[in-house]
Amino acid sequence: MTSSSSSRKRALVVGLGVSGIATAIGLRRIGWEPVIVERAPGRGDVERAAFAALPHDVEIRYATTPTHIEQDASGAEVTLEHDGGSVTERYDLVVGADGLRSTSGVSSSARTTDICTGSAT
Repeated sequence: MTSSSSSRKRALVVGLGVSGIATAIGLRRIGWEPVIVERAPGRGDVERAAFAALPHDVEIRYATTPTHIEQDASGAEVTLEHDGGSVTERYDLVVGADGLRSTSGVSSSARTTDICTGSAT
């Protein structure tokens, strides 16, 4: 398991489409440390313009998918698969922005949480 050495909150954004990019930009603007994972090995044409707006320090990991999400009171442990290997990392927030074929809910014990109020549903 890895953790951030900064005091910023970490957010995993699953999906590098327009929604994922917009989410990462918004999170970065309010001081979060977003990490984007994308199952595709590269970037598509539709996302190129939005991609240019991403701050240079936003980490992007291609060919990476979440395989397990375990939520607790302070965040989530997420197991990510890449090139046949896996790593488990800690995040304060996980955002599924990976569309109709979403993998962000795979093996998830997480409950849906209203971010504004913090109440679970």
